[in-house]
This record gives sequence, C-alpha cells and structure tokens, in this order.
Amino acid sequence: MIVLKRMDVPLYSSKFSKKTYTIHQHLLCLCIKEIQQQSYRDCRDFLDEFDRLQEILNLTNIPHFTTLQKCLQRFPPRWYKMLLKQLTCLVKSRANAVIDGTGLMQTQASFSYISRIRRQIKRRDFFKIIMVIDPDDGLILSYKGVHGNCHESPWFIPVLNDIPIPLDTVCSDKAFDSEKNQRYVVIERKARSFIDVRMTVKRGRYRKQVCRRKQQDPDLWKKHYCHMRNAIESTNARFKHRFGDYIPGKNINSRRRYLAIRILALNLSILQKSEKSTILFLLFIEGFYSPE
Repeated sequence: MIVLKRMDVPLYSSKFSKKTYTIHQHLLCLCIKEIQQQSYRDCRDFLDEFDRLQEILNLTNIPHFTTLQKCLQRFPPRWYKMLLKQLTCLVKSRANAVIDGTGLMQTQASFSYISRIRRQIKRRDFFKIIMVIDPDDGLILSYKGVHGNCHESPWFIPVLNDIPIPLDTVCSDKAFDSEKNQRYVVIERKARSFIDVRMTVKRGRYRKQVCRRKQQDPDLWKKHYCHMRNAIESTNARFKHRFGDYIPGKNINSRRRYLAIRILALNLSILQKSEKSTILFLLFIEGFYSPE
C-alpha cells in the first residue's frame, strides 16, 4: 500500500471506468493470490471468507475470478518495474548485488512424466529468469524474464541499470565475464567487482584487475564469492519451492507479468520475516487512497 501511494498510481485507468474496484485493490489481490499460491477461483473464495481482509482492502464487493485475470493482462509492464524500484528504495539505501539466471518450465508436466511418454524437451520450452538479489537478506533488487535459448551476459547491464540505489559489490559467475561488464561495474556503478573470470586473462584492463585480486588473496576471494553465490542459489531454490518450476502464460509477455507479481510476492514474504517489517509497520499510518 505504501509503495502504491509513493508511485502515484492512479486509482482508475479511465474516467469512464465503472469505479467498482481500484487499481490498487487489483494489484494487492494479485499479490495475495501468489502469496497464498491459489488459483483465480480459490482467491475469490478466500477473499469471500476473509472479512477482515475485505475491510483492510476496502472491498464492498468480491471481484469475480475473471476480473483479476483480465487486470493482470491490462496493466502496463512498467508499473511492475516501478513497484519493485519503490519497494527497494523504501527498505534500502545501499546494497550488494549478486546476479544469476535460472530456468522455468512452460508446462506443468514433471520430468518423470515427460520421460515416461518419451517426449523430447526442446530449448524453446524453457523460460529463463535473470535475478539480482542482496545476499545479506535475499531481497530481489531486479529481474528480467527472457527466452530459454537467450544468453545471460547481454542482459547484465540492463538488469543492473534497473536498481535505483548505489551498489557496494557486484558478484556473478563466469557466464557474465566480459570486459564491458567489468568496466560497467567499476566505472558506472563505482562498485567492487567479484565477477569470476574465465581461465587466464590475457587482455582487458578491468578483467586483469579482478584476476590479479583473485590470485593475490585467494582465501578472501573465496570467502566473499562463495557467500554471495550461495545466497543467489538459495533464492532460486526458494522461488521454485514456493511457486513451483512452472510459469503460466500463453506468450512471453503474459509470463513476464506473472513473474512480476511473483517477484513482488516473494519480496513481501522476505520482508515479513526480516527486521525491516517493523519499519513497514510504522510507515503503515500513511494514507492509502491518497493519489489523485
């Protein structure tokens, strides 16, 4: 609610709207659906039985299950990015960053079932997520959903550009090792690079600097690198354990919208278990339906 207010999201998409529900209520209901891991029909029944939640969301009527399904496709994709940026600025002033990619299936069939029916999994059957997290608390700072056959390295700079706060360190595996990415971390973000380099570095000023630092103090490098890599792998596993390794949607734009709601829902659950939940509770006194 606080993030929606600070984004100045309008209450209605048009002056000719029926004004039965607001955009804020739709977005919050979608987050509740993903947090509860429910279908659209189950979410409708959940809201119908939860009277206290209706009072908090100021719902006079329970929306039909197709209402949430249609509003997910109607909202501009940039709103989801703005939601994540405002949430990051609300709880953090600086951060460390770890970037990595993980794959999701576009079908609900399990690997054992697919192998039993002798169906071949093609590369285009995968959907890849490139996430940036803070290893200190696991909060997701930025993300990008791409096709499974796309390489991760070209999305390194665009994903880090979406992080609105300063960065102290940036870590990744060898897949993102290039002189362009190393230069961006040091020059543009003014951060310390822990991007692992491939084999022996023979060219590239900033790649040589990282290789030299890795060889001079291997114990310190291993300590920082392993800690941050373990954090991103744990977040990938947490994401799949909570929402499954399947992403719904008929096309990549629909899958990116589902992914945006799931990223926001996972961040809210992470904040609920951390000490920053007290800060959010104190800020709850801000008015909710204030944007004009």
